[in-house]
Amino acid sequence: MRVNPPANLLITGPPGIGKTTVLERVIACLPPAAATGFVTRELRARGVRQGFVIETLDGRSALLASVRFDAGPRVGRYRVGIAALDAVAVPALAARPGVRLVVVDEIGKMESLSPRFAAAVRAALDSPVPVLGTIARSGGALIAEVRRRPDVTLVGSPACSGFDAPWRTALHVGVAFLSPRDPRAPQRGTRPPRAARAIRLSDAHRLGTP
Repeated sequence: MRVNPPANLLITGPPGIGKTTVLERVIACLPPAAATGFVTRELRARGVRQGFVIETLDGRSALLASVRFDAGPRVGRYRVGIAALDAVAVPALAARPGVRLVVVDEIGKMESLSPRFAAAVRAALDSPVPVLGTIARSGGALIAEVRRRPDVTLVGSPACSGFDAPWRTALHVGVAFLSPRDPRAPQRGTRPPRAARAIRLSDAHRLGTP
């Protein structure tokens, strides 16, 4: 028996609880090139967060936001590189033939500043290919719009107990997109993964430029 996946599933919750880790575990269960999209990682120097890096599933990367940017809209301590978001993340949200899953990490305040990103998210959610991603707990504009969509299922909200264990959540999310008998699906008793890694500031020079 095959499990019918939700149309689109978005994980929400406070920073640091393992949302990206869940996405990575589900992606690892899929065949190569079966998913498209991007994940977002922290950029750190001496343990202090300095910005955020976009990494697409096909290997492209770009600096999304940084405390060192001199220009761009500001969100908290960071200025956002809209051009990098549009050039790297937006194309990754278009499902090509053979893609079974679109990954969006995340639909947040920084990403919502880009009209092209907002349009790409809407197109992905409207497509027949399911979307798995993360979304901010609150916000207006695109965030509020997506959270209200009837074809979006939210998991990991503060009301959901047990989300402090990303591996358990990966089991539930993974079997929603794979057959329970699929050998790639997460299996109970499997050793949990390490948390999603951050990128050191010293490695930032390796990032691709749009």
